[in-house]
Order: sequence, then C-alpha cells, then structure tokens
Amino acid sequence: MLDSPAFKRVLEARQDTSKMDALVNRLQTLEDEMATLERGVEGLREENKFLQRMLENPDRPRTPPKA
Repeated sequence: MLDSPAFKRVLEARQDTSKMDALVNRLQTLEDEMATLERGVEGLREENKFLQRMLENPDRPRTPPKA
C-alpha cells in the first residue's frame, strides 16, 4: 500500500513532511497489526478444523495442529 501510485501522489502533494512522516509511520503500524491479526485468524482456523474433526469422530485419537 505504501508503494501505491495514489499514496505517492498524496506524499508528493503535501508540504508538511512531519505530518506525512507521522502518517506513514501510522500506516506501517496498521499494516503490521493487520499481519499479526491475519496470523491469529489463520491459527484459529486451524484450531477450528481440528475441533471439527474431533466432533465428527471423537473415538479416533488425534494430535492438535502444530503452532
């Protein structure tokens, strides 16, 4: 997203670099948080698959997914 043409135009149009630097830093923080959330959601999906398999066949021993 930081390398998108629209974002670059906004950066070029702004004169106040301190505000833009803060905006860029905030955007990077949000992108990092999104990546963390995406990993968390993927882990929850794996756990859900495991639990679904256990519910479908509770007599069969299974090992949980590796974290």
